[in-house]
Amino acid sequence: MKIKKTLVDMFIRIKNNSQNYKKSVEIIKTKPNIKLLKFLYDEGYISGYSFSNNKSKMFVYLKYQNSEPLIKNLNFISKPNKEIYCSVKTLSQHKNNNSFYVLYTQKGYKSIMDAKLQNLGGLLICRIN
Repeated sequence: MKIKKTLVDMFIRIKNNSQNYKKSVEIIKTKPNIKLLKFLYDEGYISGYSFSNNKSKMFVYLKYQNSEPLIKNLNFISKPNKEIYCSVKTLSQHKNNNSFYVLYTQKGYKSIMDAKLQNLGGLLICRIN
């Protein structure tokens, strides 16, 4: 999978709007964005998402805990011009108790813990803390 500019744009919008304590953010509707939003929802980092009447847009509902955003900081590991792949053996190097890593594997988006349990390597996308 290539890191698309729409994926980077989505993450930047989520990060900036959560730091400004907005309830929702409008993003471009693409299949990779929808799959990643489903993963973030399942992991508990966003409250949800919905599709707008405009076929090319959708809304992401941001999540806060104790008046603090769950996505405070987001650092890209892979970028459109430089992708970083990780094997199963090297996944433990990226384990950090304060951070959550998003990994794209053959079976979709996974956390590092899930990827290790399923013996999968893949493309490191970003770190959320």
